[in-house]
Amino acid sequence: MAPKRSMQITLLLCSFVIPAVGSAQVKYDGGTGDPNDPYLIYTAEQMNAIGACRDDWDKHLRLMADIDLSAYTGTESNILGVSWEQPFVGIFDGGGYTISNSTWSSSGRDYLGLFGCVGDETAQIKGLSLICPRIEVDPDEAVGALVGDLSGGSITNCYVQDASVSANCYAGGLIGYVYSGKLA
Repeated sequence: MAPKRSMQITLLLCSFVIPAVGSAQVKYDGGTGDPNDPYLIYTAEQMNAIGACRDDWDKHLRLMADIDLSAYTGTESNILGVSWEQPFVGIFDGGGYTISNSTWSSSGRDYLGLFGCVGDETAQIKGLSLICPRIEVDPDEAVGALVGDLSGGSITNCYVQDASVSANCYAGGLIGYVYSGKLA
């Protein structure tokens, strides 16, 4: 009987370990980041996490709900694509949802916006609305509510409402500086 009992215990332990390993693989609220299975973003925490994970800046992302980023201010807000050397080159589908109350304040840093630098011809940001974004920086440049520097890719069907953007130069309500790219 003792071997039978230890087998039951082993099986019981394995049933708890397997789900824990599987759930550790999940990022954001689902998806793999591939074209047919984009990462799904439902919360402000998930949106802010993307900016901290540079490995995901070349993935497919889809916003699945309206998000309020007011909990992330100043330098707590993680920006997707921080420079020409480390740009966002993926596809972000806003799905017609809004991101509201994003706030950045900084000094001595260029390429600020929800996306700091978008830098590849295949990169896309589409179907996204920003409401009440606030950016106050000095003496930075290439600052926009949506994109600081558009160095490639496309921005489609996006708009900004009630923005406040302040910078030394190359500042805009939607995009701060367009080096190359398409707007539609």
